[in-house]
Amino acid sequence: MSSRVLSRLSALAVSAVLAGVGMLMGSAPAFASDSDGDITTTVTALQTSVTQSTASVTAYASFRVTLTHYTTRNETIGPIQVVLTTSVDAAASPVAAVVGLSAAAPAGTSCSTPAPGSATMTCTTTSLYTAGQSVSFDVTVTSPVSGAQVSLNANTSWQEPGESGSEFEPTRTASMALDVPDPNKLKSFVPASTATTTLFPSSAACVTGPYVGCAATPAQPWTTTVEIPPSSQTTTATISQAFNSPDCARAGNLLNCSSSTLTIPGAFDHLVITLRRDASTISSNGAKIANAIIYYDGTPKAPPAGVVYPLQVPNCTDTTYGPLPAPGIPCIQVRTDYPKKTVPPKPPVPAEFASDWEFVIWAKDNGKYSN
Repeated sequence: MSSRVLSRLSALAVSAVLAGVGMLMGSAPAFASDSDGDITTTVTALQTSVTQSTASVTAYASFRVTLTHYTTRNETIGPIQVVLTTSVDAAASPVAAVVGLSAAAPAGTSCSTPAPGSATMTCTTTSLYTAGQSVSFDVTVTSPVSGAQVSLNANTSWQEPGESGSEFEPTRTASMALDVPDPNKLKSFVPASTATTTLFPSSAACVTGPYVGCAATPAQPWTTTVEIPPSSQTTTATISQAFNSPDCARAGNLLNCSSSTLTIPGAFDHLVITLRRDASTISSNGAKIANAIIYYDGTPKAPPAGVVYPLQVPNCTDTTYGPLPAPGIPCIQVRTDYPKKTVPPKPPVPAEFASDWEFVIWAKDNGKYSN
């Protein structure tokens, strides 16, 4: 499975994630306009906030742009052109790269591919005819590495048959709050993609080494990485971690109990979840990763028949519940106890991973994992 972890970005990236599959009918809200109001544009943030990107992981924000034929009569209006720009804290920020398309464009709508460093992206709809008719498309923006909010700005212009000049609307803007990177929480939009999207909470202290995601360290003794498989659908993702939470039962051979909670709506072939525990939290009294227990709780979703939450996550080779993973029943695909030191010809283990435990879990659902 390929992995897409984008490197540090010095600017934003915008991509038309064209969500509509055709023209939509509906009433349009009234807006003041410098034109005669033939077209109205709305820009809506699809999330309340997004985590700032870091050197280790890229987070995404998403906005919806809707163009509506706002007249009381049927007449052809078009072509309609929307020039999109991004800004951080109201300061212009250039478009750096395309994130990716999620679906076929609504009939008659297309968007340009911005060149790296370009400040704009342009989307064009050939025409709208019916009064009240509208077309929508989503725009995915790479979260910046700093700032308090990221905004998408839309400048719309159009032509009417028999008129030589263009009409226009004032700039329409929607903004989304930027959360400071937290090593225990990540919030992101998940764009549709033909490649795996890899997300994990991170901070400036994140060490990835040759592996995906952050290493567990004495300062950050539990880390979570989620690989979301390729999909033509978009979704959102929230990954949260907790240490020594009251509802987390500590195993006798561990010095604390840690948990990870995933909220990623959608249907997947399977998510790949990597949980890492630092050696400083593992008892030196003969603790064995083979005997380690991961608990899963899929609440509020009801467990499958014959299953009670919290569930001791079985190995993927276990046939007690049939082929795994299954809905409501994740499984442990790989357990790794990183050696303290390696002997050639084996490649050396980075110091941050030495003696750490790693669990690779396959799952079809959201939920909470504890160890």
